[in-house]
Amino acid sequence: MAGPVRPRHGTGAAGDSAGPTQSGPQRDWATQLTGLVATGVAVVRDRSVRPAMIVAAAVMIGLTVLGTVIGMAVLGAVGLARLFNNLAVGHRMWATYCVAGGIFVLLGALVLSVGNRRASRATR
Repeated sequence: MAGPVRPRHGTGAAGDSAGPTQSGPQRDWATQLTGLVATGVAVVRDRSVRPAMIVAAAVMIGLTVLGTVIGMAVLGAVGLARLFNNLAVGHRMWATYCVAGGIFVLLGALVLSVGNRRASRATR
C-alpha cells in the first residue's frame, strides 16, 4: 500500500517541508499574467492560423472539384464519341472525328465572337 500523498512544491500547508507557499496576491498576479498570455496567444492564432486554414481547405476542395470535373469531362467526351461511332456512323471513326472537330470549331467561333464584342466595348 502506498503512503500518504504529499502536496507538490509551493502548495503545502504552513510548516510543511514541501517548500515555500505563495501568498494570495502573488498567486493572483501569476494567474492573471498566465490568463493574459493565453488570451494573447488565442488572439494571434485566431487572426493568423484560422484564415490560413480556411484558405488551405478552400484550395484543396477547389483542386478536388477541378480534378473531378476534368475527369468527368474526359470520360463524357470519350463515351459520347464511342456512342456516336457505334450508333450513328457504323464504326467509321473518321466521321466521329469530323463531327467532334466541327463542334469544337463552332464552340471556338462562339468564344471568339464573345471576346470580340467585349474588346470592342472596352475600346469605345
